[in-house]
Amino acid sequence: MGFGETAFTVTDVKHYAYCPTIIYIKYVLGVKETTTEYMKMGREIHYEKKILPIIAKYKPLTVEKTPYLACKKLSFSGIPDYLLVTSHGYGVIVEVKWAEPSRSGIKKDHKLQLGAYALLAERSKNIVVRKGVVYYLKPQPKLYEITITGKLLKEAEKIMKKIKEIVVKGAPPNPKISWRKCKGCNYTRYCPTPAKKPAQTHRHNPRKRL
Repeated sequence: MGFGETAFTVTDVKHYAYCPTIIYIKYVLGVKETTTEYMKMGREIHYEKKILPIIAKYKPLTVEKTPYLACKKLSFSGIPDYLLVTSHGYGVIVEVKWAEPSRSGIKKDHKLQLGAYALLAERSKNIVVRKGVVYYLKPQPKLYEITITGKLLKEAEKIMKKIKEIVVKGAPPNPKISWRKCKGCNYTRYCPTPAKKPAQTHRHNPRKRL
């Protein structure tokens, strides 16, 4: 089965990292994601002033806002919020998120999103991306940075292949996903294998006798 140049997007990599079943729901069942108020807010906060601290740190020679990146061989495309090229010649991918970081910093699905963008930047623009930055705006604006390693690039490319496999097979995967993730997913109502809600334990609290 052949795929077009823009058959899949980097957002799909992020979705797969969150839950592989989302790919099945989107491409096999044909369900489109509902735009939430949270997503609308995220689209509205991508102003240049938000990345001024990043500009000050990296002092880039060029700053591309929402550059289109695509690789025909991978059948993936993507549009990061910003692509910086430093005076040393390497790239920096920047994503602005109306979200909170994880306890350890950048969330796993966001790391893979950065890795996928970096892979496309190298394949389509011949720009080697060495750094990835996520600017989380909640609860307080804060920058988080990671190094784009070869391991991350390979992991992102591996996920791209797995995404295609799900679509070709046309069968839902059965990942081990927590109820907490299912609860926060926009596709839960369409999911063939949702996680079960954990049973609530009630402590016995007998009334005191008078």
